[in-house]
Amino acid sequence: MNESEPLTGKILVVDGETSVSEVLSMFLDEAGHDVTSSLTGTEAMQLIKEDVYDVVLTDLVLPDISGGERLSGGLKLLEFAKQVDSSVEVIIITSHGTLNTIKRAMRLGAYDFIVKPPIWEEVIQDVASALVKRRLAVERERLAREVKQSRESDLARLLQLYDNLASEMKQARADNQELFDLATRDGVTNLYNHRYFQSQLQNLMHERPLKQSISLVMIDADNFKLYNDRYGHLKGDKILREIANVLNRNIRDTDIAARYGGDEFVVLLLETDKHRAIRFAERCVRLVSEHSFDEVNPEYKLTISAGVATSPEDATNPDKLIQKADKRCYAAKQAGGNRVRAVE
Repeated sequence: MNESEPLTGKILVVDGETSVSEVLSMFLDEAGHDVTSSLTGTEAMQLIKEDVYDVVLTDLVLPDISGGERLSGGLKLLEFAKQVDSSVEVIIITSHGTLNTIKRAMRLGAYDFIVKPPIWEEVIQDVASALVKRRLAVERERLAREVKQSRESDLARLLQLYDNLASEMKQARADNQELFDLATRDGVTNLYNHRYFQSQLQNLMHERPLKQSISLVMIDADNFKLYNDRYGHLKGDKILREIANVLNRNIRDTDIAARYGGDEFVVLLLETDKHRAIRFAERCVRLVSEHSFDEVNPEYKLTISAGVATSPEDATNPDKLIQKADKRCYAAKQAGGNRVRAVE
């Protein structure tokens, strides 16, 4: 592959929401891809029968082919596409995925699973990476045919070509992960950044209102400004990283820990009621108070305050949920810090 030219391919976008389909198509078209879009699973199946696509991006919710099971339409399209062309790469983009759905999609051969609202850089890089894998699969089939007919003197050249393509795919995946991290991670703490947290909270509360409890824990370092002003930002950043590490070690894979801004952090706890969220927050407060911060002068004991808010109990709107947690965190600080507040 010529490194000066981006890898492009033939892409099929399938999503019943016109706005989503149009935006996805626009971004992929601007990246140089040949893009076809469809609003229904039936039409998409017909397109796949009639033409060859390198990558298919599809929503899970395709009612016309779901057979009554709401989240099965996209999986049926994935299975159909793989039956027509086993080397086509299928990326699921949806706001309705559960862990079980993701596992089903991966077993059927999905390349990746992206949550709405998508980060466009991630989509572009994921498609580029999938195209490399698609090219590798196609080339492997061609090489297998050639090897049967080739002389031994040609075998080394063919194997080298295969190795080069495998290396390209590995590099594309690494580039994709690096770009995703740059777009979603905070540069100081390596937690998720404010933008990513907001997008995930908006998505979760918009798509699953009142169905499952979602708790938000707002965390603020006590007296951090005093320490930062006295010892400088470099040492202050080190303290923030250590607090972030404490949080990261105590969350589940399904939770989202982010730097909210300055010395504020936020943890989004999925399928967690207020009682469990309070226990989590109290554990974090205790662990930080017990943590040995090498950079902290003994006269400045480093602690955190936390505020807890739960949806739908406290709020069904993302902004109001944040406001509740933030207000309670402030109340905890005003009460002396090193504590948790979950009510006004």
